[in-house]
Amino acid sequence: MEKYKNILNIEEISSTNVYLFSLLKEKRLPEISVVSAEFQTAGKGQRGNSWHSERGKNLLFSHVVFPQQLAATEQFILSQIVSLALCKTLQSYGIDACIKWANDIYVGDRKIAGVLIETQLSGDFVSTAVVGIGLNVNQIDFPDFLPNPTSMALCAHKEFDKNEVLQQYLQNFESYFAQLSEREKIHREYTTLLYRYKTPARFADAGGEFEGTIINVEPSGKLVIHHENGNLCSYYFKEVRFVICQYDNMPMC
Repeated sequence: MEKYKNILNIEEISSTNVYLFSLLKEKRLPEISVVSAEFQTAGKGQRGNSWHSERGKNLLFSHVVFPQQLAATEQFILSQIVSLALCKTLQSYGIDACIKWANDIYVGDRKIAGVLIETQLSGDFVSTAVVGIGLNVNQIDFPDFLPNPTSMALCAHKEFDKNEVLQQYLQNFESYFAQLSEREKIHREYTTLLYRYKTPARFADAGGEFEGTIINVEPSGKLVIHHENGNLCSYYFKEVRFVICQYDNMPMC
């Protein structure tokens, strides 16, 4: 039986995040209320990117939470919780996933999900957080301009019930959200699942490409990399990126 009932399904919408915020202006919604769409005309991703998805094939949804006493300076834990919930959901379907900092979800070297969290503050604390997620579920053909996509269907060689996957994610999210105060536990689990954690990798920052090794993620969300020149460098989101080589014969998962 479905546990989560506060789900508004819409055929087509500009952005589930934008729509959910508009609903919140009208009234206070129950926690973990969801807006889900079959297609987004202006889906938003991190770094100001758009999110591409074939109509009706994937999960495109946003949900709201109201954290209690979560300082604005500590809100990165929301990204950690969402990322862990997505990984656990995929693992329940036999798909091993990892977290590419800050909160992209990868299978191998391919992206299967993206997250965009937008918050509202009350003083120094987060009062409202809208979590937007695009999870590739049943799409098997992707446009060439997407560098490294994959989906649950490509990984498992079968189609999935999208609503079942959504329910599974919401259950996992609620479980992790209940552990919001257990920061060290969440941090350990998050770093364990980090893409290329403690493994030499190629990065690029304002100074160009370099080789480095991720050694930590600070509570603020800053990524700590041991640079090939011997320095420890800390980066906020958008200040550094992975350089991921693409190969024609790279497996889908």
